[in-house]
Amino acid sequence: MEAECHVLAKKITEEANQLRSLFDETGFGAKGADSPIKIISTLGNLLTCDFEMLVLDLHTLFASYPSISEDQLMRLFYIRNDIKANEVKEKIQDAIRSRKSTVSHDKQDSIFKEIVFSDRLW
Repeated sequence: MEAECHVLAKKITEEANQLRSLFDETGFGAKGADSPIKIISTLGNLLTCDFEMLVLDLHTLFASYPSISEDQLMRLFYIRNDIKANEVKEKIQDAIRSRKSTVSHDKQDSIFKEIVFSDRLW
């Protein structure tokens, strides 16, 4: 499964780059590091990151996107079967507890507020 996650992460990054190029060419994109499409690659990279680096990656993610929920991240990590669900949940909860109390007013953050699931994963 680890190899499949690497293939999936690579494909996600390629697709995000294609979307970024398309939006840049049409004039609808935000050029540079401020592009909201950047989060797609960031989430894809979580599929292959080293377990020990996961906390750092989660802190970085929460700094830019504080509205991302535990449930959303758990669903992403559900794809990986090299990490037990309770270990991932613990890492996510640690990152949530230690994130800054300041709420981002960045327009990019609103994307995760719009994602709602009608079922429970666990």
